[in-house]
Amino acid sequence: MHTATTRLVLASLLLGSTACRKEADEVSATGTIATTILPAGYATQVTATDAAGHRYSATPDATTGAVKLVNVPAGAYTLTVDTKLAYKTPLPQQAQVKAGLTTTLYYSTLTRDAKLRGTLSWVENGVSYTAVNLYGEVNSGLVSVDGYVLSNGVGREVAFVIPTYGQASSLFTGVGSYPLGQQEYPFGKYMRADLSGPSFWYTPRQGTGTGQVQVTEYDPAAFSIAGTFAFTAEPFSNPTGAPGNVTITEGSFRLTY
Repeated sequence: MHTATTRLVLASLLLGSTACRKEADEVSATGTIATTILPAGYATQVTATDAAGHRYSATPDATTGAVKLVNVPAGAYTLTVDTKLAYKTPLPQQAQVKAGLTTTLYYSTLTRDAKLRGTLSWVENGVSYTAVNLYGEVNSGLVSVDGYVLSNGVGREVAFVIPTYGQASSLFTGVGSYPLGQQEYPFGKYMRADLSGPSFWYTPRQGTGTGQVQVTEYDPAAFSIAGTFAFTAEPFSNPTGAPGNVTITEGSFRLTY
């Protein structure tokens, strides 16, 4: 015959057993998503999102690039990856999480987006300009830097190009001075555009003392370059009728690529 105390103990044991089974069921109803994103340190977050908008996130290991999202309820998810600036964001992937199992996804090595970022400024006729838009590339095939700004209804663009192949005497090799205008490359360019259309000026191919680019910092591992520039360019295409040469002074750039 059960006493009241015995019945209370039995009830407590039963409730405890039920709670344990419920906890075990909840654990077994979840799974893990695993992946590795290289190069390590450039993916900042991995997020799995289900159809209802529930999100589960984790940060990849900065040394190995490995990441695991644990205790994710079984079901279908869309996996997205956030990356540091200058790297392309991988396309979303679909993941099917199964209870008690690990779903492993594969990602290609992250690649850079090859966009110039940073600052580029110059002085023209005593007026300072800072580029709002940056274009160009810095790589084993070409160093091309181009900055554009729209000011008072007039577009202004300054650019310079240093080759990395071809003319041995003027190839880009890193920190150093690169004369502009002594031959076809390296060269400087200036463009001005208004309602009448664009006008272009280039450093002459056989000029002397027409300008130079001074690269003061260059770190290919950090994808960064900085320096100064100045040049005088001759008219090339001039539909607006603006006469004479254009002299660019106090040029400065600090860029990542």
